[in-house]
Amino acid sequence: MEEVWKDIPKARGKYQISNKGRVRSLFDRHQNKRSSPIIMKKNVINNYNHVGIHIKTRKCKQIKVGRTVAKAFIPNRENKPCVNHKDGNKINDCVDNLEWCTHKENMIHAVENGLLTHDHTTGENNYNAKLTENDVLDIRNAYKLGCFTQQEIADAYDMPAPAISRIINKKRWSHI
Repeated sequence: MEEVWKDIPKARGKYQISNKGRVRSLFDRHQNKRSSPIIMKKNVINNYNHVGIHIKTRKCKQIKVGRTVAKAFIPNRENKPCVNHKDGNKINDCVDNLEWCTHKENMIHAVENGLLTHDHTTGENNYNAKLTENDVLDIRNAYKLGCFTQQEIADAYDMPAPAISRIINKKRWSHI
């Protein structure tokens, strides 16, 4: 595939993105003038390629490379909010590997391709989990025995009382 370059929206004349997922700078911000193109180094943040660009200000803004490739090269006629990496490799930002999708389509693709399983999203396996399954059982038992109020349990676990209420009523951690 021949590499094609397009200006990055909001950074026209300063930065370009290619259909192969490379980003180049056309502007030397230290000398405040155009320069010969320089391929920029990508940073992997949360498993996705990012690159830092300067738009109007001196602050550096991190942009997702895959999303920027999709915006530049793939029409989004249905106005879908997500970009899916077809092969499951989140750092393969080649235009042939990207497609616009909904959140639901993205999740279905992840599950069907073994990129995300139910085990990774529930309980203490969830990356946001602050409690273990034993903590949840202890919380429910402590409340059931009448030893502690929900607020006392919340204070002990350094959590908001409404979160403890949802755990006790099995609206959260319902799989236990």
